[in-house]
Amino acid sequence: MNKESELRWKRRLTQALAGAGCLLIPVSPLYTALAFQTLWNWFLSDAIHGPEISYWQAAGILALASIFKYRDDESYTKEKRWKRALLLMEAALSEEELAKVTKALEEEETGWMGIILEASPSMARTVGVTFALLGGWAIHTFLM
Repeated sequence: MNKESELRWKRRLTQALAGAGCLLIPVSPLYTALAFQTLWNWFLSDAIHGPEISYWQAAGILALASIFKYRDDESYTKEKRWKRALLLMEAALSEEELAKVTKALEEEETGWMGIILEASPSMARTVGVTFALLGGWAIHTFLM
């Protein structure tokens, strides 16, 4: 497989994952609440001698935690910084050098997680929650 077809394949995969990520946006918090409830009931209820929680209690705890996690437009500030940095780079480089840098960035090797993160942060979060749930299941089933 040559570089051009590999880049085209990665671009198509990124677009497909971005589309799937758009479908996951409304489902991801519901799935996260289910995973949270399951992991809480498997491990924390026994560890702290507390009650098991319902699905809606798990969703409420996650909603409460998201209030404390929220930051004022941090993503906007980061995006603005990157735009400024790119403008400075474009101004500092000749057209030939800029073309070389652009080509090198396009050819940069990206692993699966990089492709998923680039395509959709909600999909990356869902993948992470799935791995946490699988790890918790393995511990709960085989080690407890």
